Amino acid sequence: MRPLTEKGMIRKATPRILETLRLCRDKCRLAQELTVGHSIADLVILRANFTHFWPEGPLSIAESAILSSLRRLGAANVDLIAKEVFMQAEPVRRLLLGRLSSWYLVRNIGGEFRSSKAWVSQSEIIAVEAKLMRWRDALSQAAAYRRYADRAFVLLPAASALTAAQHKDVFAEAGVGLLSYADGSVVHVFPAQKTREHKWHREFAISRIR
Repeated sequence: MRPLTEKGMIRKATPRILETLRLCRDKCRLAQELTVGHSIADLVILRANFTHFWPEGPLSIAESAILSSLRRLGAANVDLIAKEVFMQAEPVRRLLLGRLSSWYLVRNIGGEFRSSKAWVSQSEIIAVEAKLMRWRDALSQAAAYRRYADRAFVLLPAASALTAAQHKDVFAEAGVGLLSYADGSVVHVFPAQKTREHKWHREFAISRIR
């Protein structure tokens, strides 16, 4: 029997994770080793709200930051958006009037821009970090995924999960849940805390899960 690897565990565990978390594979998009900012998640599950307005391609960091600022502000002019994203006004204007407008992700009403937010706010993202032993490293990485994910989990083999489960308070403080894998099955050891306090990473991540 081949030794278990992190990639192998994720591959084998993915269908069981969907089942354990009661997520329908037909309604979910999956991405492995998704790079968002400085982090790479082993598995990201997107349960999407496929509205009429959806990114037609991956968004850049700048485009994601602009959409994120409008998600927080509701409506704003170019100068205010530029201040929020630490950019000059003219490049921000070009981005707003470029793909973001042609894809109907933003609209200009009387000099103020509003974003189409349903594709972001009504979708759900679950991110999973897998490790064979180093649960503290996995926890730190999974906590970073909360910048874009509604829920984040650590996935460990059963023996490592048993050790990690003794530190439930540490997981709870980070808002991260724990999943245990053994013999082709996944156990939901304890849940992840939901968060909706997301940064530009959310728009960026959703646009890349296809």
